[in-house]
Amino acid sequence: MEKDGQKVKVPQFVAGWIERNKDHHCSSLGELLLADKSELDKSDKQMFDWLSLDLESHVLLVREAVKNCYTFDNQEYVIPIPNIIAYGNQAYLSVYGSEKTGKFHAMTKNTDEKITFTEDELDEVPEMYRKFKIPKELVIDDG
Repeated sequence: MEKDGQKVKVPQFVAGWIERNKDHHCSSLGELLLADKSELDKSDKQMFDWLSLDLESHVLLVREAVKNCYTFDNQEYVIPIPNIIAYGNQAYLSVYGSEKTGKFHAMTKNTDEKITFTEDELDEVPEMYRKFKIPKELVIDDG
């Protein structure tokens, strides 16, 4: 988080949530924290999950972003491949070579290979896999 009076960097989906709730941040954030997750829409579930990762610091980050304005990083995603395990861990879609090759394979996140994709890079990923994308900060450590 940056110092008071400066723009705060937040994930793109947080910036979207702030914009959608710009007229009532406090009540929306309170309602979100008290909500039954199963009753939330997709964007609120994403915000709920992100807040749950580190409640205190993420709430403070949202507060600073609302107070001092914000900017966002280009959101990065990972694509877990359903029902595929590699070396005992969840397998993720990875690029073989570069995105332009159109070749992909499965890798664990504990590798030097690229398993993250920006919005622009997702255009090169086959549609059948894109539907499984999740923000990389929501990935639970395999331990």
